[in-house]
Parts: sequence; structure tokens; C-alpha cells
Amino acid sequence: MFQQIYWIGCRESEINDCNHLFKGSITIFGSGKGNNKAFDQETNWRYDYNQDNRQWNSFVAEKVSEICSTQPEARFMLYDPNEIFAYGDELPRRLICQNDDILLDLLNDKHRTRNWLSECVPLLPYLMRKGAALKYENLCQAFPGFTEFVSQEVYSCGGNGTHFISSEQTLQNYIADENIYSISPYLKNSFSPNIHMIIYDHEVLLLPLSIQLFSSGTKKFHYQGADFTLSQHLSKDILKKITDAAQRVGDRLRFSGYRGVCGVDFLVQGNKIYFMEINARFQSSTFLVNKALKDAAMNCSMQSLHMDAFFHTSCPPDIHKLSIPYSFWGYSYDAKLRNNLQYIHKLHKSENNIVQCIDDNLDWRMKLDTGTYLFKSVFHGGIAAISPELRCRLHCNIDLNSIDNQLNVYSSENADVWKIMLLNHGVRISNRALKKSLQNGGLNFEEFEAVDMNINGQLYVSVPYRANRSQLSPFEIDINEHGQYQLYFWGKAFANISLRYSDPNASRTTRNGIPYCDIAYLGNDRLRIYHRTGCFFKDKQIGCKFCDIEISENPLSFDDMKEVLETYKSVKEVRHYLIGGGSANLDSDFSNIIQLASYIKNTTHKPIYLMSIPPKKVSILTELKETGITEVAFNLELFDRKLAQLYMPGKGKITLDTYKTAFKKATRLWGKNGNVRTIFIVGLEPKESLLAGIEWACQLGVSPILSLFKPINGTELSYLLPPSDTEIIDIYRCALKICQSYGIDLGPSCHYCEDNTLKVSLK
Repeated sequence: MFQQIYWIGCRESEINDCNHLFKGSITIFGSGKGNNKAFDQETNWRYDYNQDNRQWNSFVAEKVSEICSTQPEARFMLYDPNEIFAYGDELPRRLICQNDDILLDLLNDKHRTRNWLSECVPLLPYLMRKGAALKYENLCQAFPGFTEFVSQEVYSCGGNGTHFISSEQTLQNYIADENIYSISPYLKNSFSPNIHMIIYDHEVLLLPLSIQLFSSGTKKFHYQGADFTLSQHLSKDILKKITDAAQRVGDRLRFSGYRGVCGVDFLVQGNKIYFMEINARFQSSTFLVNKALKDAAMNCSMQSLHMDAFFHTSCPPDIHKLSIPYSFWGYSYDAKLRNNLQYIHKLHKSENNIVQCIDDNLDWRMKLDTGTYLFKSVFHGGIAAISPELRCRLHCNIDLNSIDNQLNVYSSENADVWKIMLLNHGVRISNRALKKSLQNGGLNFEEFEAVDMNINGQLYVSVPYRANRSQLSPFEIDINEHGQYQLYFWGKAFANISLRYSDPNASRTTRNGIPYCDIAYLGNDRLRIYHRTGCFFKDKQIGCKFCDIEISENPLSFDDMKEVLETYKSVKEVRHYLIGGGSANLDSDFSNIIQLASYIKNTTHKPIYLMSIPPKKVSILTELKETGITEVAFNLELFDRKLAQLYMPGKGKITLDTYKTAFKKATRLWGKNGNVRTIFIVGLEPKESLLAGIEWACQLGVSPILSLFKPINGTELSYLLPPSDTEIIDIYRCALKICQSYGIDLGPSCHYCEDNTLKVSLK
């Protein structure tokens, strides 16, 4: 076998885990050290590699000639074999693992490839037209029911040459008269899997598939990353359809004489899949497959397997068991966001939450073209999820373009935006701020893995901390020169804050040895008291999949509750009480809640808020009112009852009619002025059904509370993600309009208790 193989590709890092297969490399981006010849290091210029560049072509030709002049046995492997004739006359004679030019030309032509595979894989409907013949009105007529389309040039890569068309103006912006395009309807609720394969003489090796990730900041569909873990959460039916179709594509390639590595892209909408294209080359995500191969000690790489396929060696027997537990996101240059990109680069280089931050020796002093590669961040686990609408949803702290980077000043007019972003992104805390907090007993983040803060004395927010990649948030708590806490956004202070410290009573235990924190939790101005341990549904193995309440068979004694209540009776922060906790038995007579509420009323005379499932017998509500309860909440969580049963197999079986009956009785007892409430979780159901649920509640005189979905480690839905900032803001404002139209206030009614909800009222 060859001893002196050189890699020609985009990045030196592409061969980091190739087990010394290559003696050196010629790359656009690299260190320029050792046996790496890096274009950016020699020219002090990083250009957008998705664009053709004659200087790069000449650079490769020159370096190939230099290597061959001193190493007659040198051979070369290309990242993209389609570029065989771009780098001079010497390279084709020294190239290894090269498929037939005619076959490569077919596969590189996306239109001809679709026709070639039309009988073995499902295709999206499409038409082909010359640019000069395209009119937006004609597209709407050709695809009835669609007003948005995707145009694709014959030859395109990484999303370059693929455009979103939604009007005659956008068509004119992106379409050139002389080019030929394929036009397909844009499937909004869809996502795009990709699968690596190696084509051998007698078999096709299918590797774990990934979901392709695209930047939200453009309608050009620029590929930015991949999530290999997300495929684990696709249905068995969809996975089978994808792998079956990929196998058919692989077999067609094998019979046609193709050998080695390639990638295949699909589009999934609902329960249907569509073939999109073949990438007859290595891919941007190949390096993660190599990393997984190295982790598994398989002593091979995609490049070595590629060689094996050309030299008639079959694939390793254990490779079918390969797991790829990684995802990555690539950052590209945008001059308008330079400071924020530098901030992220520095953060990702130092953050332990990042497996790797690969930048191929990025030097910010270089000339940087718009769109050029800067760095890639590798994560263990996922950074994306499939939304209820079946779209790919990216983590809000990953895609820079998903963040409102124009915000820089906090005001009462934009407080809702700041709060939503804080709830969604979470916050980091500097070592200086942590040190100061420890001097005051430590920060309070007992509930929801969050830090309680007050912004400018106006706004209470319970912000995620050390949860769900909040370590990558653009928000940070730090200390200013006067020793005061300040909140920073992209390293710039924008608001003064105060923080809530730990409750000293939480660590105490009752005379029976029960921790106070298992019985009660002190919030901003209320004491939450649990009416039971655990949850009936969780005890029956049908608990809500987003909840981390643990199974418990030890009931709380009333004596322990009284002891805790007696301790907090003199705590000045307690303005009112919340009786809550896990759900009771569906047939519960609420006797323990009635006993607890009676005691609180008789000893404190303060308002009492009950949060529970609706009682089976509505007559119980009258007893609760007489006991002293002043507010109630029966939380629907999800209005879509099919999704409710999927995500809440126990509680989700409670019918809308049951809730409706309880709400009607409750509003007769407590009125329609906000004392009867229900929580909706934002992010677990489509916007349309969520807003329909909010209107349904308002019609009954029930105040809706919006709670943003929070993925919690250890729960079945920990892999899901909330919507983007923009989507949340839109839902929040739509909800406000619905509430206003019915004369109902968005809940909760207490200013201090809205800290972890999507509501803003300022003092």
C-alpha cells in the first residue's frame, strides 16, 4: 500500500483522527506547520471555500509539483474527487481512489441524478427551467397550494446555489437568466437527514445518519452543522424508510461501478421521505465519524475505509455497531457580528461543555471574507431537536443568527424581549460573582436549576443556570468596579441586578429527619408547601415525560408540615402560600389539601393558592373555597390531547371536559378576574393548538399562564428544545392579544410569582 499519501481538502483538521494515514496535507485552512501546506497561512487570507478561487487552484498545483519533485512515490487523496482537473496536470497522474469521470459528472449534476434515481427513490415534485423563463406567478400555478419554493442550480455545494423563493422580487434576486434551475415547493415542516456510506465491491456500508443543520440567518440554506444524536429520536418507521432508500441508492451506485465514500441527503415531511442529492465526496461531518471510530478503537477512518473499497477489501465486521454521540456547528464570518463571533470563539475555547473547538489556527488579523470558515464547535450529545411541527429546532445558544444582536439597552419597552431571551438562553456567572454570592450564603437555584434575579428593581426573572447548555449563553452575571452585580450581554453591561440568596431554612430537618426542602420552597414572596411526596402518575409509571419528580412511597406527615409552616410563619418574605407538588390520585377527596389549607388559614390568615389536578367531584371545590383557598390552578400543560397523552401518559388522559367542568365551577366560586388559572407549556405543541388552547381558557374566564418548556437532564424529553427567541416572542404577543380580546389577564396575577413565566409586569 502507498506510504506517502497527501490529503487535499478544506481543513487540516479533517484528518486529525486518521491514524497517521497521511504524510501531509494541502488545505485551505490549516497550521502551515510540519507537512501541512495551508493557503490561508501563506496568503494571510481566509476566503469562502464554497466559491471557486483560482488562487487556491494555483496554490494546490504548485504544492503538488513541489512535493512530487522531492517525493517520486507521493500520492494524493481528494476531499472532493470532482475537483480532479482543477489543480493542474500533475495531480491526475498521482491521484488514488478516483471514480470514473463520467459517473462523477452524472452525480455532480443534481438534476440528472434525480432522473437517474427516479425509479428507486421517492422524489419531491420539481420542474426544470432556464432562469429567463421563470416567473413567480407561474410557479404558484405549477404547484397549487404553495407560495414558497426552493430553487437549485445544477452544481451547488454546502447550500451555495440553493435559494428560497417567496416572491417575484426574491426570484429576480437569485435567478440568472442563462442558468438552468430545478424548482420544488418549499416544505416548511420538514428536516433533512444525511447518511454516510462506503460502497464496496459486494456490499454497501451504511453509517449512522445525522440531521443536517442550517443557519436561521439566511434563506440560502447554508449548511452549518450536523447532529448525529437526533436520529435516535426519529420513529422506527422513518428510520426504516431512510435506510431502505439509502440502501437502494447505494446498490445503484455499486452496480454502476462507484466505489468508496459518499453521502446522501433526504428530506422528511410527516411520515414521508424524499431523496434530495448524492454528495460524491467526503462531507463536512465526516470528521465526526472519524472521531467516533477513534473512540471505538476500530483503528480505521473514513479515509482508510475509502481506500479499502478501491482495493477490494470488505468493511470491518464490528463497524455496524458504531455509535456517534456528537453534534457540531460551524461558525462563518460576518463583519457585522465580528465582536460577537470573537466572543463565542473565546468562550468555546475555554468552556468544558465543549468537546472541541476546532479553528485550524484561526488568526483574526487575517483578511476574512464574508461566509468564510472560522471554527467548528463539537458537542457531546445533541444541539437540535425535532419540533412538534416536525421542523428541525436548533439550540438558541448555538446559532448566532438566531439571537437579536441589536439589543444593547434595557428599557421598560423591551423588557419582555430581554426576559424571554434570558429564560431561553440562561446565564453564566463569573468567578468573581460566585465568590461574592458565597460570602452571602450562596445563590438560590434550588428550583428549576435557575438563578433568581431582579433587573433594575423592576423585573423578576428566574434564569436557567448550569442547565441545558446555558454555559454557552451570551448572558453573564459579573461584578462591576463598585462591587455590584451587573448583567452582561456579549460582554457589555446592560442592566443592574440583585440576586436572591439561598434560604437558610432549606437545609434544616424536621424532628422526624425530613429535610425542609422536601416539604417547602421559599420563592420571592411565597412559600410553596407540598401536599404530598412524589406524584401519583409517576408512582404508577405513567408520569409526565418532562418532569423530574422522583417516585416516592413515603407520605408526608402533617406534623412535619406543621413544623415547617411554623418556622416560616415569621419569615417576612412570605406574603402568600402555594399548595402544590406532584399530582394526587384521580379519585382523591383532597382531604390532605383541605387539612393543610385550613391550618394555614387559621394560623396565618394569608392568601392560599392551590395548584393541582381538577377534582373528580366538583363539589370539592366548594370545600376548598370554604377552607380558605383564594386562588386555584388546574394545569392543562398541553391543549392538544393526543400530544398530551404522548408526553403525559397519565395526566394526559384527563379529558378537556373534566377540565371544563372544573373551570366553570371554579370561576363561579372565585370569579373570572385571574383567580382561576391554567398553565400551558410553550414548545411542546404547535403554535396553532397552543393559541387555540389559550383562547379556549379565556372563553371560560380562566387566566392562562405561559411556561417555557425546560429540558431537564434525566427526563425522557431531555433531548427536546424550546422554540427560538423569535417564535417565543411571537407566541407571547399573540397570547396577550387573545387575553385582551376577552378581558382576561395573562397569569399569574402576582408580580413576584411571574419570574419563571412568559409574562412581564413592571414595578
